[in-house]
Amino acid sequence: MGRHRGAEERVIGHWRNHWSGMRLVSGPAAANERRLVEIVEAAWRPVGGKSVLEVGCGQGSISVAFAERGAMALCLDSAERAVCHSAARLASLNLHGYGCVGSGFDLPLASDAVDVVAGGGLLEHFARDLRLAMLAEMSRVSRGCVVTLVPNGLDPFYRFAKRHLQQTNRWPWGEEHSLRGLSAEFEEAGMTVVHECSYDPQTTVDLVRDAIGLMPDQADALIRWQADEDDDISCGYRLVTIGAVD
Repeated sequence: MGRHRGAEERVIGHWRNHWSGMRLVSGPAAANERRLVEIVEAAWRPVGGKSVLEVGCGQGSISVAFAERGAMALCLDSAERAVCHSAARLASLNLHGYGCVGSGFDLPLASDAVDVVAGGGLLEHFARDLRLAMLAEMSRVSRGCVVTLVPNGLDPFYRFAKRHLQQTNRWPWGEEHSLRGLSAEFEEAGMTVVHECSYDPQTTVDLVRDAIGLMPDQADALIRWQADEDDDISCGYRLVTIGAVD
């Protein structure tokens, strides 16, 4: 637990500094978060009436997307500001949900407490042994499935843009491992992977534009090319893994 705490504090420290100047997002879920819920429902089951825990809730975007589909959302984060903002965002939309301060390595819930445990933009900030520890804890409290969303390390354009931004001291996201699939780690944590896929080519294009610049026709060409390869898991910024625990 001590090692987990040290790694968690390092990540929290980075994001606390980042959030101090961040404009917080309010309102309904964005298209990318709604797409995530669609993927979960297609691979697992409808989420209406289910309970969903979002670990590392940040701005609460995933919680809002699940709650829009009729789920009850519990927003958990180590940062109190994130929890308060996410809970207030749900309330402002008259959606069913709550906030809770806590650690992803020691979730303050009983075993089998919720139907779905989701985490986006979280696991990639930790080394493999710590990812496994968090996945095992997420699996413990879920009675249905665990869903993760990480940057897609299989996407060569994402890797190129990230490396260039890091080399030119313009990378804002701190420690971030380029993960090329989480199926093996899900299975090691005791889950059965039911689906793994990628989506969101637009964010990849945005990263390349930030890194080296793109003319509008170049950006459009890259989007069209990735759209034509929509069955290729190496296309698209977001990598989704869904593991069943029931």
